[in-house]
Amino acid sequence: MLKFFDALMSMGKTNNAFPSTPGTEAEILAIMDHYDVSRAMVYHTVTRDAAPDEGNEELLTLTSPRLSMLWGLETAYLVEESVYDFFKRAVSHGVKGILINPCMVRMHLEKSPRVLELAKMMEAVHMPLYLVYWNHLGTVDNVIDWYDLADFCNMFPNLPIIAWEWRARGNRALFDGLALTKNLHVVLTSLWQAQSLEAICDAFGTHRVLFSLGLPHLDPGSFQACVSYADLPQKDKEAVAFGNMERLLADIDVKGVLA
Repeated sequence: MLKFFDALMSMGKTNNAFPSTPGTEAEILAIMDHYDVSRAMVYHTVTRDAAPDEGNEELLTLTSPRLSMLWGLETAYLVEESVYDFFKRAVSHGVKGILINPCMVRMHLEKSPRVLELAKMMEAVHMPLYLVYWNHLGTVDNVIDWYDLADFCNMFPNLPIIAWEWRARGNRALFDGLALTKNLHVVLTSLWQAQSLEAICDAFGTHRVLFSLGLPHLDPGSFQACVSYADLPQKDKEAVAFGNMERLLADIDVKGVLA
């Protein structure tokens, strides 16, 4: 039986959430146990939707070694805390990835001073940068401009970048984005077309897709079968289910940040 690593586990309620969306650590672990998820990268929905710093604080209550924190960056230029101090503080708390929601303020990633500064720091230590596209309109298809995203990825070729949107209804631009980059990864729950997983693995490599249950907006029992019954070798299924996220974390080297 496959074990799974949820690359994007949510904590906290939000609009249009699935009823079992967890609000506490105990609820996260219970869902993980029920759906055969061994580990998870956890972010707070407040971080994604409105107030990164408030969501980050909520994650400090997590204690299980199965859970790794995803903090969010406040991108407002007038924030008093420098990007360097924020990143150093995140690393000191054991954060394993940083999340930005480009839709929160209709952001141009390639022109945001704080985003560019953070991306450079994260590239140096190979820490994954999550770009989680969610706006106040809720469940909207095809939010990501994959061509702009590819340009941003290529500005930082050694930075692992993980992209998520609620649903990529069309896949032509997504495929182009993957073709134009080496460091772009996508979350399985965004891919709703049949055989999308097999197509991406065959064309771009098994390492480009990461598993998630799909919370807070999707039924957490929906995507395990997409991996388990994919027309792929067992080793490729294991990579998508668990190994890809595990390898990304193993590549992080933050020793110099706290020196």
